[in-house]
Amino acid sequence: PARRAGLSVMGQDSSSMLPIWLDSDGGLKPETTEKIQELSKSEDSVLVQHPHWKGSFSIDDMTFEDLQAISIACLENDSDLKGLYDKLVPGIVSQTTFWTSYLSHVEYFLKIDQEGEAGGRESDANLETAEIILSEDKEKENDEN
Repeated sequence: PARRAGLSVMGQDSSSMLPIWLDSDGGLKPETTEKIQELSKSEDSVLVQHPHWKGSFSIDDMTFEDLQAISIACLENDSDLKGLYDKLVPGIVSQTTFWTSYLSHVEYFLKIDQEGEAGGRESDANLETAEIILSEDKEKENDEN
């Protein structure tokens, strides 16, 4: 399949697009695919941006249309993520925050996948740090409420 900004493009309409992390032929390491797919099982991944995110996406220089296509394809192909979206947007979190947060985590794992094994060892430490930060942020939120 053709590739465009994190999508495997099977045809012209959005229903034939598949995010590379949901595509078994997406070319990612199995552990990367698994980690990204686990994101859709946690509210933290859509409420808080990844701590290493730089404020803009570098995945193949995504355009607004690419981001929109990815979000549609994600919702069509990941029932767990769709469940989180339906539960949280717009009542608890904005659509922009939801996608920015989720894709910041996805981009982090895609970057680690591209860096190879050396980056992978570093990513385990970074993942632990990210999980601690997310946990602390959630505790602060709970204390404030």
